[in-house]
Amino acid sequence: MIGFKAFFLNHMKNHLSLLLLVFVGCNSNSNKKTVVQETVNYWHYMDYGKDSMAGISLYKAKDSFFLNSQNKSLIIALIDSDVDIHHEDLKNNIWVNKNEISSNGKDDDANGYVDDLYGWNFLGNSEGKSQKFANNSSVRYLNHHQNRYKQLIANSDTLNSLNKNFLFEYRRALAAKHTEEQQLIEYEEYVDWYETAKPSSDSLLETYGIQKPYDPLVLDSLFNDVYVDGKDESRGRLIYFALDDVKNNRNEVYKESLQFVDLNRSYALNEEFNERATIGDDPNNMTEKYYGNGIVDGDLDQKSHGTEMAGVIAAESGNGLGGFGVLNNAEIMILPIFPETGTEHEKDLANAIRYAVENGAKVINYSSTVNFMAYPKVVYDAIKYAAEKDVLFIAAAGNEGLNLDKKMTHPRNNFMNYNLSNFIMVGVSDSLIGPNIKPVWGNYGKNTVDLFAPGVDFYTSLPNNKYHKNSGSSISTALVTGVSALIRSRFKNLTASEVKQCIVTTVNKYDGEIYLDDEKTKSIPFAQLSRSGGILNAFNAMKMASEIDE
Repeated sequence: MIGFKAFFLNHMKNHLSLLLLVFVGCNSNSNKKTVVQETVNYWHYMDYGKDSMAGISLYKAKDSFFLNSQNKSLIIALIDSDVDIHHEDLKNNIWVNKNEISSNGKDDDANGYVDDLYGWNFLGNSEGKSQKFANNSSVRYLNHHQNRYKQLIANSDTLNSLNKNFLFEYRRALAAKHTEEQQLIEYEEYVDWYETAKPSSDSLLETYGIQKPYDPLVLDSLFNDVYVDGKDESRGRLIYFALDDVKNNRNEVYKESLQFVDLNRSYALNEEFNERATIGDDPNNMTEKYYGNGIVDGDLDQKSHGTEMAGVIAAESGNGLGGFGVLNNAEIMILPIFPETGTEHEKDLANAIRYAVENGAKVINYSSTVNFMAYPKVVYDAIKYAAEKDVLFIAAAGNEGLNLDKKMTHPRNNFMNYNLSNFIMVGVSDSLIGPNIKPVWGNYGKNTVDLFAPGVDFYTSLPNNKYHKNSGSSISTALVTGVSALIRSRFKNLTASEVKQCIVTTVNKYDGEIYLDDEKTKSIPFAQLSRSGGILNAFNAMKMASEIDE
């Protein structure tokens, strides 16, 4: 029996190993009721080393530097997906453009954006609709550069170093697309397997007189009779299929797999899909700015990521509700650019950065990363513009277990001739100090990731006054954003580069080695995984900021 179960579960794993990463919001407990979390210590906020926890000493920082609602609020730009601006734990911390009159169809503040009351949706159009789907970045990159690639291949004997580098990147995109297509095939195989196995299983159980809804105890007993005692492997598989289906709600996994197949075939991996049709802009015109609409909360059923990040940064504390954000008095400016499937467009990212800077944000949170950019310069120019205007930009390292020193993703500190003094890249750390302090699925890089921050099992907000726990470097990034905003709201004279210095040079150190794989066969000193070699410490960062501000 043990051998068969292992075989069965391994079959499931082969098809579904990435399911949780793909459907970040689909497996959340959407029925979770509001609970009071104020009395529960988030391990993320505890002192580093207390009860072996790798916290960031936020409680200590708030107590020591009187960080409460009396501090002046700070505008934080959230470049993400739509946000529930009416959420019970967020509504008081949403930025409001005081120079704009709501829904009058006019650009009252003359900033080029009509009715941008809470921010701007760069996926929208003037009719109030929004582009829901997009290509993966590999597909977009290949589509954009295919003619150049063909020309260079035809003249490959006379290539300069720039063109050789381009060919390397193009082939990397081809390999990435192939991997994505292979993953899609695995999901299709799982869907086919499930659709074949389920009716066969139901028919077999009917011959035994077992009716729906199935009782797992009855199925377990039958499985032992048929497979263990009767040695009937073919029937045993079908009985165990039904047992696993009931116990682990595999029907939901099947539905999500079916959705994944449909979205990728139709949109993310479909080279013929017009990913900007609804928006109506010219995706190749990087100077175009004034497209989109002011509806920043219109797509909450399928996208919860923005609401989750807003909760990490600024869910109110002390109000008896479910969340506990880093700040209690932020102003979250909402700038949706994330589609439901596929990758955000660099044009939207660049325009969102510039909108944030030009409308008063002092910290920008971008809890994402992009594998390929057809127009990287437009993004790096925008981050450089933010640096010139003293705005801090904080981005996520990602969740694929990759060494980013060897795998190119965007944006990053150093690229081509760019060296960004206002840029911080954040990796994810776990709760317990020890060899698993960095989850194996968290990205890292001695020369690319600046520091780590807690990002596992964080209890945060969901649309419609709901809450759940989630994990990922997105959470870690939002924590660093929150602490950076605390510093900027408390010590107004510090520049963005000085805040970065406070964040990156005051980290908690772990001197041991960590595992890079689930099998625990590869290990590396934690200090070699990032520029700082450590984990965010809010108290130490605040202390250094106070000393610089003297």
